[in-house]
Amino acid sequence: MLVAKTKNNMGEVLRVEGKFEEALLLYRQSLDVLVKVLGPGHVLVANTKNNMAGIYLKQGRSEEALQCYLEAMQAKIKVLGSEHVEVANTVENIGVIYAQQGNHQAALAKLAEALAIRSAVRTLPQSIPRCLSSSQHALGR
Repeated sequence: MLVAKTKNNMGEVLRVEGKFEEALLLYRQSLDVLVKVLGPGHVLVANTKNNMAGIYLKQGRSEEALQCYLEAMQAKIKVLGSEHVEVANTVENIGVIYAQQGNHQAALAKLAEALAIRSAVRTLPQSIPRCLSSSQHALGR
C-alpha cells in the first residue's frame, strides 16, 4: 500500500511539472498495486483513475479521460453513495468532457446532476461536518 501511495504522490509531482507520460506510468503502477490489494471498487483506485483522467484531458485524450472518470464514478457511488461530494466532483468532470466534445445536452445533464448532489450535501444535518466541509470546499466557500 505504501508503495502505491508513494508512486501516486510521485505521479502528482511529475504531473505538476508537466511530465505527463512519466506521471501516467507511476499512476498505472500505483493503480496495479491498489487493485491487487484493495480491489477495483475501492475509493483509492477511483482517486487514481481521477488523477489519470486529468492528465488524459491535458493531452487531449478525452475518450480515455471519460473512461477513467466513468469507472471512478461507479466505484465512488458503490462505496460512498450517490450523494457524496466526491461523486459530484467526478460527475461534474464527466459533464465538462461532454461539453468539450460538443455533447451539450449530456453535459448539462451531468452538470445538473452534480449540482443536485452538492445541494443535497449542503442540506445534511450539522452532525456531518466532514461532508459539509468537503461540499463547501468544492463550492469554493
